[in-house]
Amino acid sequence: KGPARVRVPGHVLDGAAMVRVMPVTPGFSGQEFIPSGLAKTRPVLTMINRQQCETLIQADGGITPANAGEIVLAGASVLVSGSAFFNNPPYRERNMAFTSAVA
Repeated sequence: KGPARVRVPGHVLDGAAMVRVMPVTPGFSGQEFIPSGLAKTRPVLTMINRQQCETLIQADGGITPANAGEIVLAGASVLVSGSAFFNNPPYRERNMAFTSAVA
């Protein structure tokens, strides 16, 4: 497989508050992060920067404390974690693990 191809028309991106990137196969909870999903994030960040938009990038799926930092470095500013968060109580400690991972 080659690099991910991302096509977002400029006029749509400028009006969007957020763009969701899914580094999993959409459909069900609990999937593992697909590292090549990061290739989807970088081109979107490039477009946002080029157009000087305030659009946020949301990464949704497979997000854990182990990969959260790498995902933020790739350009995501909003992380969505379902199973990796809620299946690992106590939640205060789990939240601290995510926060530390992206600090």
